[in-house]
Amino acid sequence: MANLAAVLFDMDGTLVDSEIIWEEFLRSECAKRGVLIDQQTREKMRGASRDFTANLMVELGTVKDLAGGYEFYAIVAKQVAQRIAEAPPFEPGAQELVHALHEAGIKIAIVSASPRGVIEPVADALGVVDLVVSGEDSELGKPWPDPYELALHKFGVGRANAVVLEDSINGVAAARGGGIAAIQISRQRAFATDPGILVVPAIAAVDQPLIEAWLDSCRRRAVVG
Repeated sequence: MANLAAVLFDMDGTLVDSEIIWEEFLRSECAKRGVLIDQQTREKMRGASRDFTANLMVELGTVKDLAGGYEFYAIVAKQVAQRIAEAPPFEPGAQELVHALHEAGIKIAIVSASPRGVIEPVADALGVVDLVVSGEDSELGKPWPDPYELALHKFGVGRANAVVLEDSINGVAAARGGGIAAIQISRQRAFATDPGILVVPAIAAVDQPLIEAWLDSCRRRAVVG
């Protein structure tokens, strides 16, 4: 059996059903500035970093410059944090999975493009999270691998002993760019030819034996590390 030492969870859309909250406030704040966000643009933003979002707002004409883009992101993030803090909207099965892994002695991290103020209410509600890596903690965010590499470094865990759970294309790209086995919570595969991605329809379908079996498979095929 694989020596599974850590599971690195994305947050928005993976642990909590918060993408709809982000979308609500992003669309609202853009509309106030006379910009409508289409679905294709919204998909680009799923799991994206603060820098990516700020730059995109400049491209769309939502704001005049990058400083305005960062201010825009902060406004949206504050609204999202307030909504989530009221009652984190956990995905069915998410809390049970996190607690089962913790009880098995496996390290738990939340690695998210969201600001720490958005993540902490979720981590506090779970009560067993060992590490939080936020969008403010690495120079480059998702889709670059830096956030996941930082989590592994802080844990002292190798790529071949960890698995990432993600929902977005940006997040899966970050995991695989770092050479880490990924389980994508989605009905559509992010990268059709990447052998290190297992797709499942919901986090409720994931348990420790599945994660360990997938890590074993990836190690045998030398697609991690």
